[in-house]
Amino acid sequence: VTDRRTVLTSPEVTSPGSLVPYYPLELEIGATLAVAHGAAIDVSGRGLLGGRSSHDPIVLPGERASVPGAAGSHGGMGHPTNGDWLALLLAPGSVYGSIRDPRLPGGGGGRTGGSGGGVVRIDAPTATVRLSGDLLADGGPVPSGGYSGAAGGSVRLRTQRLEGRGAI
Repeated sequence: VTDRRTVLTSPEVTSPGSLVPYYPLELEIGATLAVAHGAAIDVSGRGLLGGRSSHDPIVLPGERASVPGAAGSHGGMGHPTNGDWLALLLAPGSVYGSIRDPRLPGGGGGRTGGSGGGVVRIDAPTATVRLSGDLLADGGPVPSGGYSGAAGGSVRLRTQRLEGRGAI
């Protein structure tokens, strides 16, 4: 979205879920971006898919998937969400990504695991961002009958001025 003034008034903006490649939500803002109280830019659970009975978790090329019982990894190692510490010792997913330039989605949990968080990048280098709502890229919930959580994704916000009491 390129606009001189962009105001988000709908309750939620999401990016489409995907396998690989993932689809980041990228916004270029020229003047003002306002996320109202109660609204969100939300890519939670829109990253890499967690494992299912029919397949292992989807991973980026060159990375290792979490084993059954281990949560998805991203900027840190995925811990087990069901108390199965043996899964953590055996083979959690790879740790990947950059804290300085976040651009990768979160990893999904091992078999019957949640999907990782997606990617949102807001580029407003000469603009103001008024954040009263939320910018979210959380790992998705554990599916019904599942037992492995997922890693959060990436939020990159570049702005001249940040205002408000919203959450990132």
